[in-house]
Amino acid sequence: MAKLNEGDVIEGIFALALAEIFAYGDIDKTRLNRARTKIEPEMFRDGRYDVVIRDTLGRGKGFKTNSFPPDIFIVKLILRLKPKSVEGAYGKDYNVLFKKSKDIGNIDAKINAMIKHAKGFKSKLLKIRDKYLKNNRADKVTFEIFADGIAGETSGGKIKADIDLRIFANGKKQADLHIPYSLKSGSKTLSNLSPYKGLMEMMDKFGLEYVHEEEFAGNLGPGGALERAKTPAQKKAKVQMLTDMYDGFIEGMEDEGNTAAFTKTAFQIINEAAFGDDFATVVDLDKSTVKYMDPKYTNELLDAALKNRRYAKAGIIGNGDNRKLAIYFDDINKPENHLFTYRKKFRVSGSGSMELKLYVEAGKMIYSKY
Repeated sequence: MAKLNEGDVIEGIFALALAEIFAYGDIDKTRLNRARTKIEPEMFRDGRYDVVIRDTLGRGKGFKTNSFPPDIFIVKLILRLKPKSVEGAYGKDYNVLFKKSKDIGNIDAKINAMIKHAKGFKSKLLKIRDKYLKNNRADKVTFEIFADGIAGETSGGKIKADIDLRIFANGKKQADLHIPYSLKSGSKTLSNLSPYKGLMEMMDKFGLEYVHEEEFAGNLGPGGALERAKTPAQKKAKVQMLTDMYDGFIEGMEDEGNTAAFTKTAFQIINEAAFGDDFATVVDLDKSTVKYMDPKYTNELLDAALKNRRYAKAGIIGNGDNRKLAIYFDDINKPENHLFTYRKKFRVSGSGSMELKLYVEAGKMIYSKY
């Protein structure tokens, strides 16, 4: 069995939870987990799991049949996950655990946290649902939860949504009620950038001039001597050069900012890294809580900062090989003032494989209450 990826598992579970809310008005843990037993990971190799969760004439739970004209009310789930990374958490393998009221890894704790803290997203979804089910008209309404994180990975990071909520009323797609969600599972990573390209892009966005740019381009850029490092010596040299480049970037950025232009650039980076071209709401399900990042809230932060002339700055936190660049407001020593950070992970393992990662990580400041 391949290594379980709880982030991929949670993606499917959150999609099921959305279907539960639209179909029944709430999330029932037993019903949700029973649905997981019917989803075999093998089916994702050639297609999607496509099922109608509810198809009824009338109202959802909590409606009086005679209060409003009856609707044809359909809730549909279309799901595709990475088969190898969710084995054991769905289908017949998971059914063994389900019968014993057990779960795999931290999934049970994360489901409990999702249900406990569901009020934020549930109230919004029920308001959308009831717009059609309490409008004194007989409508045919389909609520379609489309979860396909695999497709989003082919967009080059521009599309962030793992789950897309689509609504069709009387045969017409309701474009104004399209809601994309990007799922995380206890992770603050917003982007995993290609180190050389990512560093060059960040220097360009912040207007940072770099004196060794030609040297790095000649070695690390397209066609460079170290672009495809293969020998142990080449790999070691590449890691060292990327480290030098990263150190030069964060040291050049230190104490930069405190202007409106810098602040706008910082928020532009957040919008691209967190929300993408589809402006997805980020939902982070952890073992004890649910956290949100919302494009609307982030734009409100920017507007307030510009209005009050409270501008973002850059500074270095951490020591040695663990140094990060923090984009922050007011006091760098207060994590709640951090907008985001850059962190590197450049190394050659004992087996000779390289790990070259440049992360953009969310700071506490950009999490909203939904």
